[in-house]
Amino acid sequence: QPPPYQQRAGGQARVYTITHDEAANNAGTMSGMLSISNVPVYALCDTGATHFFISTRCLEALSISNVCPCDPLEVSLASGGTIISDSMIPSLPVSIGGHILEAS
Repeated sequence: QPPPYQQRAGGQARVYTITHDEAANNAGTMSGMLSISNVPVYALCDTGATHFFISTRCLEALSISNVCPCDPLEVSLASGGTIISDSMIPSLPVSIGGHILEAS
């Protein structure tokens, strides 16, 4: 049996690229500073997205440790490649404009 990272993923998703200017001119996207674990983070959010991703490097910088395994999700990248996302954060408080939201 192949290692878990080589097994076929249980779901599929796509990641698109967008420039800062394109995001500013698109009503479905927001970009700007938000706070995660009281640390300011620049984020780009698509209001129509079904998934939100955060880089491993960002998680490490924020000292977020409540990462849990989940069913693998095969993510198609804008470059044509794919990655497997096999972990999630079950609950992450995010502050936007002074309002605390629970991302899950």
